[in-house]
Amino acid sequence: MAAVLSFAMTVVSLSANPQMGTWKLNEAKSKLVPGMGKNTTVTYVEHNDKIRITVDGVDKDGKPTHSVWVGKFDGKAYPLKGSPSLNAVAYRTVNDRTNEITTLKDAKWHGAAGSQSQPLGNRAQ
Repeated sequence: MAAVLSFAMTVVSLSANPQMGTWKLNEAKSKLVPGMGKNTTVTYVEHNDKIRITVDGVDKDGKPTHSVWVGKFDGKAYPLKGSPSLNAVAYRTVNDRTNEITTLKDAKWHGAAGSQSQPLGNRAQ
């Protein structure tokens, strides 16, 4: 399972990391897999020496979903709370706007994806 998601930034954090802030799904620029759920809003927040990612969306049946992950972008798996199908996620930074994401269930590989944030010329200040 691989998917590339494109998010448009709607709230900008003053952090040096361009991924920090709240991102909303831009379906027109995303490659979504038919019949699967989607993450509609993803919020990245610096949390001490880690990153907290809160994800809201809908499952394949249109029911709301909510999950929270706290960890580092070091390629190691950290616990995921709120997901019935996954219980850990590993993020690895590819570049300043791209992450490689590996999902796990009971310490077994479940899937992989990429997440790319797009710069906007008209960011909120």
